[in-house]
Amino acid sequence: MSEPKNLVSGEHILAFARSGDAANLSKALASNPSVVDYKSSSNGCTALHYASVNGHVECVKALIKANASHLPNSSGNTPLQWATQGKQHKVVNLLLDKYEEIDVLSQNFFGKGALSEAFDAGDVDTLTALLTHHSASEEKLVNKEDAKKLNALTEMMHVFEFPKSKPNEVWVVKVQEKAILETQLRNILGGVENANKDKTGLSIWGASVVLARWLCDLRENLKGLTVLELGAGCGLSGLSLGVVGSPKTLTLTDASPDTVENLQHNIELNQGAFGETEVSCCSLQWGDVNKWQESRKDKQKEHQQQEDDDDDAGEQKANARSSSIDTVFDVVIGSDLVYDKEVVPLFVSALKCLLTPKGNFYYTTAVNRAGRAELANLLLKHGFEMVSVMKPPTSYRRNPLRGVSQGECDLILTDLKQTEYQLWHFRRKA
Repeated sequence: MSEPKNLVSGEHILAFARSGDAANLSKALASNPSVVDYKSSSNGCTALHYASVNGHVECVKALIKANASHLPNSSGNTPLQWATQGKQHKVVNLLLDKYEEIDVLSQNFFGKGALSEAFDAGDVDTLTALLTHHSASEEKLVNKEDAKKLNALTEMMHVFEFPKSKPNEVWVVKVQEKAILETQLRNILGGVENANKDKTGLSIWGASVVLARWLCDLRENLKGLTVLELGAGCGLSGLSLGVVGSPKTLTLTDASPDTVENLQHNIELNQGAFGETEVSCCSLQWGDVNKWQESRKDKQKEHQQQEDDDDDAGEQKANARSSSIDTVFDVVIGSDLVYDKEVVPLFVSALKCLLTPKGNFYYTTAVNRAGRAELANLLLKHGFEMVSVMKPPTSYRRNPLRGVSQGECDLILTDLKQTEYQLWHFRRKA
């Protein structure tokens, strides 16, 4: 093959993208960037169309790096629609992440959009990505059949209400339960569950409701503090604190990438309710706490260096909140995280690394949970003191769901009513 520097025509760009030749595509684009959006004379497709439909991820990345535009072809189909038709889930995620202007409900000349294509293709992973995109609001649905299918999935997003001190006033927390979304999609499409996929963190559990209500009662004690939630799952407990209290920072963590993605979505659902609290989420494996802390320290140094080099006082003020990265926290919270005594040493080790001296650990646990006694004993042996252990008030079990009867709540949150819980408060010694 001749040197890529001589192959800079639009047709060659299309050929590289179609065949998946990412190396020569990158070289050709570097040689002649102007052809990145070249359209085929036969169908109006760009290189991004061909790379997307064929699942050539590296080619898609190369085109994105070269600032390729997300354009429709002669039939009104975008690269996203072609990727959806081809069930190219990785490409779909790349396109959704890169092109903020994408509208998953926009239609081609045949009246079909990416969402319709995903339903037709029966691709659960792509449907999940599209339905959780900001442009997939029910108000914007233009395809009535899609609207009916989407209405069948409204149970995936729950609205929790926690009473304020004044009568008839409530705090509102919105949480998407992604496990329900995926299950319902498979029911609609006749799909098969992936038995190897851990969905624990994609469901809402009764222990997180109990912890959320406890944190509501503790809100005055947590003002201005840095808070981290371990095993946040859907994030109900931490998000509730972010809405009702005023911690300085709130960091939600979980091990599963799918769970962290859902956490980010739930943060965005409640974005306007956090006040001055800086809320974020990230992946955290308990065994990798030391590596995680080193990474955060490096980021803190980078932010500090940027601030030191910035002579603009106004810009310094704007960056102040984004540079407040903590490597240890005043408070760590969690709900029913230990199911096996074998993981107790790992959990306690992580907790010691994350919690500042004299920091507080608030935890809800089922009374019959395996490893519960071992956890309490190991905490006492490793520099923690037990402040209190108590049974939650009966009010913590009441139905917190807006527009849902008690009977329906019992079906959605089965363990909230059936399981006995304890509230643990431990403090790390100085």
